[in-house]
Amino acid sequence: MNQKTGMELTHRCSPSPSTAPGEQPAQGQATCPSDGDARQQCTRRSPPSTWLSHPRNLPVLALRRIFSYLPLSSQCHCALVCRRWYDCLPSPRTRLERWLRNNAPLSCQANPDLGRGCNSRTRSFLQAARSPVLPAVTHLLQEQQASGPHQDTQQRPPEPTDCDLLSSLVHHGLHQQLIRADRLTLRAAPIDWPRNKLVATFTFSPCCRWLALQCQASVDAPAFLRLYSWEQDSWKRCSLVPEATEPIERRFSFTSRPVDTLLSIHGVEVLAWRRQQDSGRWHRTLVCAFPQALRIDGLFPMGSGDLVILAATKQQPQQCLMLMSLYTGDDRGWKALAPTNIATAPDVWACELRSCQLALGTVIQSQYPDEPTNEVLIWYKDLTASRPSLWGCQKSLFGWQDASIAELTYAPGGQCLLGRLTNGRIYLWTPDAQYRLQEQMTLSGYRPQSRLNGLSPFSDNGKHLALPRSLWQIQLFSRDDKGQWQPGQLVETGPGPDEDIDDTQVNVLLSSSGRTLVRRTEWRLDVWHRNSAGIWQHQLRRRTHARAYFFPQVCFMEPGELVCTTVESPRLSLWIHGPNSRGQFVRKAARTVEVALNGPRAASPDGLSLLLASIWQPPQLLQLMPPGEADANGQLPPPARRNRCCIA
Repeated sequence: MNQKTGMELTHRCSPSPSTAPGEQPAQGQATCPSDGDARQQCTRRSPPSTWLSHPRNLPVLALRRIFSYLPLSSQCHCALVCRRWYDCLPSPRTRLERWLRNNAPLSCQANPDLGRGCNSRTRSFLQAARSPVLPAVTHLLQEQQASGPHQDTQQRPPEPTDCDLLSSLVHHGLHQQLIRADRLTLRAAPIDWPRNKLVATFTFSPCCRWLALQCQASVDAPAFLRLYSWEQDSWKRCSLVPEATEPIERRFSFTSRPVDTLLSIHGVEVLAWRRQQDSGRWHRTLVCAFPQALRIDGLFPMGSGDLVILAATKQQPQQCLMLMSLYTGDDRGWKALAPTNIATAPDVWACELRSCQLALGTVIQSQYPDEPTNEVLIWYKDLTASRPSLWGCQKSLFGWQDASIAELTYAPGGQCLLGRLTNGRIYLWTPDAQYRLQEQMTLSGYRPQSRLNGLSPFSDNGKHLALPRSLWQIQLFSRDDKGQWQPGQLVETGPGPDEDIDDTQVNVLLSSSGRTLVRRTEWRLDVWHRNSAGIWQHQLRRRTHARAYFFPQVCFMEPGELVCTTVESPRLSLWIHGPNSRGQFVRKAARTVEVALNGPRAASPDGLSLLLASIWQPPQLLQLMPPGEADANGQLPPPARRNRCCIA
């Protein structure tokens, strides 16, 4: 299908106005005679027996069957023939949904909140790039404005596989532009930041309009919250009313429901910051407060809007308290349920926000050798019911005597749960209808020090998995249509001629489509890309020098499947690689920078913003410019010599 189909949808999906009696239609204008006129014309031009053979007079069922086989561009042309044909066609939104599902399935798995930041973020990018999807994006935005403000009062949240049409279209437009561009440009995005202040941690909002950071005077000093909004091509500081006097903990997060809401922990209080409509002021409300004897360890804002909070006793950390707060769907916020006591505090946990699942791994003290010594509790909320039920819990016991669970991580959508034991053995489970864990794979001989969570070994569709077998080997796995996992290609690479083999495996990352693979160690980065024939090819190796101040850092810039890396060799430089329209894996941007990427989540969800910072230096933000647009601010200053640091 040609690339104009998305644009044709808005220009050609409306029927042409009927011509008044006695008037001649304008040149090139489609006319729609009434059924009686059409019958009369056909009678004059052909025998009555051939009247039904005229395409305009086919039965409705026949027309709909014919239209179902036509591509989107042809359906848009059919909509211009007459009112009868227009009424037989699916709605413009349905046509666009079908086109995206068939031609851009990856975009249908995009972040559902991406469309909410379209007006302030991506629309200007698509406009400057002259994207063919811009007319359809504009049409959907106008529909949203005409329907009035969004009311977040639905009882049933979206399915994990659902995605807003505007978000899918924005993702597809960005993906196409970034893939076609042979060269991309980054410019510095101004931010109001106090001098000699550092960044502890940060988070972008799902819609990419907001950025929250922890600001502190030194590495050991308390951190305080600073909030920014993207306005007029720069990050503007927002007003917090009133500002929190207690330092902020590292666990803070934006929520998908309710929108424009930030949750933060200050001591034993959980606060919700909400934006005042059409202003830069954010007002806080108290969600809950724990006794001073407790310490908040976990805060999980689920896709349904519910909150799950874990707190432990300071004097007896082996005891744990879980608080569930149900989202009411209105200005009242959340309704807290009775706290749940957990006999043994979890050693590890993993959360899948969109599917509302929380896995807690615990080691059980047993007096008998045949009893299970490990358990995994799955807390869940069934989103498939017409009215979602309350939270439930399912326990799975495991009789491992020689090891305990060291890590847990979910695949996107909660389809699978990956667990690593202290002895290096890896288990892959799938939850059944009752959320009991069913073993799919057991893998032995994997490196115990390799981290699974923190980065992403799964692809976005949950069908591809990458695990490090050794320092130089990565095993690929894929899930078939029956849900069974099968080993795929073994990707191997050895050390260079001047490299020390005593490197440390850090992690592997897999792109959203599963076609780009990155391995990061303490000293180097390696990137592979799977070509159209399904063969993995080594595309990039970057190694830092022996006395470098920064460890190598990497993140994916989605969409576009761009790989962003910073390596000091000999100067600290930022490179962006990705596939182009010819299927080649090329370097699309390069520049020297002052500080490294701030970890694997340094890119905003829309892939247009990058955060560079460390525990020693203030933040610097870069903005991705449309293809071909010049960099008005030029290069960043040469890197300053600082103590070597690593961002987790």
